[in-house]
Amino acid sequence: MTNLETDLSHAILSFPVKLFALLEQEGEEVELIQWASHGYCFRITQPERFAEEIVPKYFKRKFCVIVIFGTEIFMTRVSVETKLTSFQRQLNLYGFRRIARGPDQGCYFHPKFQKNRRDLLPDVKRLPGKGTLPSYEQFWNSLKTSSSL
Repeated sequence: MTNLETDLSHAILSFPVKLFALLEQEGEEVELIQWASHGYCFRITQPERFAEEIVPKYFKRKFCVIVIFGTEIFMTRVSVETKLTSFQRQLNLYGFRRIARGPDQGCYFHPKFQKNRRDLLPDVKRLPGKGTLPSYEQFWNSLKTSSSL
């Protein structure tokens, strides 16, 4: 177990902090989830492996279903799709949005979640309801007008 695995599995850290730490590390996980080259969004490159290997390791959640039928108790493992869906639900709860078109299609974006900007993490908070965060297009256009990329 790596130091990051130990730190993330034992510490009570927010979802965005764990995700940021995972993206910042080097190693085998880099091929499963990585920043876009500009650092304003990230991509899950191998969703099935990510759900099987990364989600249970770094995002401790119970991925099983318990069914009580009369006096019988049944427990079953949840599918890869359900693990990935649960992870995506967490992204949505924190205001991340999936980019639907363009060169970053399939990436996840949050205006305060950027490569090498750990200082912005306190601003990535769980949303109480539907968020009013800017879309990726709005954010990208504001970057273009405020500085040259």
